Amino acid sequence: MFDELVVAIDICELAQLKRSLAVARKNLATDGRITLLHVMSPLPGFIASQIDQKDRVLAWQSSQAVLDKIIASESLPPNTVGRLEVGNVYRKLIEVAGNNEGTAIIIASHTPGASNVLMGSVAAQVIKHAKCSVLVVRDRQLPLNVGS
Repeated sequence: MFDELVVAIDICELAQLKRSLAVARKNLATDGRITLLHVMSPLPGFIASQIDQKDRVLAWQSSQAVLDKIIASESLPPNTVGRLEVGNVYRKLIEVAGNNEGTAIIIASHTPGASNVLMGSVAAQVIKHAKCSVLVVRDRQLPLNVGS
């Protein structure tokens, strides 16, 4: 059981959300905390300069609203938080999780494709660099009782 679970969420791709949250529930200590983390990639400068600040704020608020809706609708522990970050996805996951022994990262991963062979997946980078435990939720049917 873990005291804190950082669950990677891609609000544009929620297909594996329920499985990730089921794994989180099964592996969370009684008074543990879940952090749902969505990381937005920074926009290249030439694109960012063309987007109005008001639109950026609206995008941020919309993303936070999705996280809040997930927390409200999924019967998660009361101390669950939704967190938005901008940056490199795997680096932000590792940064938020830190290196506490009681913390783990939960990340969904799909069946590797050709692009993963050339560039590697986010999950692979998290596994390689994280100082804490990492639980990978695959898209195929696997038992949910991880670590028990």
